[in-house]
Amino acid sequence: MTNEDMPNLGFFLKFIEPQYLDDFLKGHVHFSSLYYFNEVERNGNSIIGDDSEGAYTQNLTNATAYLQIEGDPKIYEFPVSHAISRYDMSEEDKNHYGIASFFYLTKQDFVEHSHSENQRIYVLKKEVIDYFRTFNTDKRVPVIIYTDPFIDLLKKQNTPNTCGKVHYYDDDDPAEFAGLSQMDNFYDTIPFLKRKRYSDQKEFRVCVVLDKGTETSRGEEFELGDMSNMALPLKFIGNQHLAIVVDYSSEK
Repeated sequence: MTNEDMPNLGFFLKFIEPQYLDDFLKGHVHFSSLYYFNEVERNGNSIIGDDSEGAYTQNLTNATAYLQIEGDPKIYEFPVSHAISRYDMSEEDKNHYGIASFFYLTKQDFVEHSHSENQRIYVLKKEVIDYFRTFNTDKRVPVIIYTDPFIDLLKKQNTPNTCGKVHYYDDDDPAEFAGLSQMDNFYDTIPFLKRKRYSDQKEFRVCVVLDKGTETSRGEEFELGDMSNMALPLKFIGNQHLAIVVDYSSEK
């Protein structure tokens, strides 16, 4: 069974600490600085943390580097067996750019479970569930957020924000970097770029400018407005608790 006949539905999923669930449903959303995620990985958590958040990195293998010293016309050439090239946002911007992250689940994350003449049931793929279990080891509450109402809510905000799906790039592919770096707004795109090793996160993120961004700040809370009519807390993410039922009887 496949998901080929499944409508192209999608929704957001966010894991919320239990003590903050009521506030989240009221629209209080926490935005963490890009710099904060650098610190999380440096402190040993490479699942949520990312030392390359706010940067574009490129692995250089079997490359040639050139060095020229001021006042010396000679160009020195030396081979590089392995190195990493980084294009970083400034530390100030990493501290002042805040992001709120959501999983974005689409039809590609589901598989058909059963069907009848008028109805098909789709459930999350096992590998998606397994990743959520790995990601959510601290037992946060999974919350489903309906995409269209949430994006409409973002559009109504007085606080300027940008949102979109994260692009997962191949840091071993120099051609991809060459293409992305030619974009006129490449610098502003960096908050929406992550290495493909994080692609299981299927991330949709909202980005704002923090008023109080500092190197020690985890971020700020923004009040977006009531979300209780577009957000659904779950007890567990699993086949027996999350399914999409498509009813075709109304089409006849």
